[in-house]
Amino acid sequence: MAHIVAALLSLVATVASAEPSLIGTWKSDSEQSSAFNRQYARLEERTHLFLEQMLGRATLAFTQTYVRSEMPDWESTTAEGNRSLLKGFNAQHRYRVLSTTASQVVIETRQAVTGDRAVLTYNFASPDTVWLYLAGPGFENLHAREYFVRVGPAPREAK
Repeated sequence: MAHIVAALLSLVATVASAEPSLIGTWKSDSEQSSAFNRQYARLEERTHLFLEQMLGRATLAFTQTYVRSEMPDWESTTAEGNRSLLKGFNAQHRYRVLSTTASQVVIETRQAVTGDRAVLTYNFASPDTVWLYLAGPGFENLHAREYFVRVGPAPREAK
């Protein structure tokens, strides 16, 4: 009996210490992202407005070797009522895991829009919720995040 208990405890410890996985389909979560950004990010009101209209639209799908990033076309409206149609994207790039911890996965891949080399850190708030710092011109040191929730399994690998 003691052997069975020891085996079960070992199994539980192994599962509890398992590294997180990005494999699956992830959807941007506008509510979590906007709540965090409103409370902690140092953004101008017009930037908050823009992000709140953008966040929640993107989808990331990870297989063992590829990440597909999708963002539909969408319309942004400024506080003054000016409207702009923003072009979406659909890109797929290889990625490789550089490092993992109990709560992070760091990958090297290509930026969805530009194709430039990128190193990204995915921070796990839970097994099915990750966040990334928003990056790019104008976002340095602003502490803005985009949260994603896992909504499905990994897509089939393209052959």
